[in-house]
Amino acid sequence: PCSPRQAFFAPTETLAIEKTPGKISAETVAPYPPGIPIIIPGERIEQGTIEYLQKV
Repeated sequence: PCSPRQAFFAPTETLAIEKTPGKISAETVAPYPPGIPIIIPGERIEQGTIEYLQKV
């Protein structure tokens, strides 16, 4: 992982959530409700997080 600043300013690509396990997030993901961030920039995306997001 890297800092949120590094992730935000790094080159990025847009992918379907199913194709992101092990990738580093460049954006915040916060489903609403409740609006609490699940993924933040610089965080490695895990399979469990993807499964949670697919359920909400």
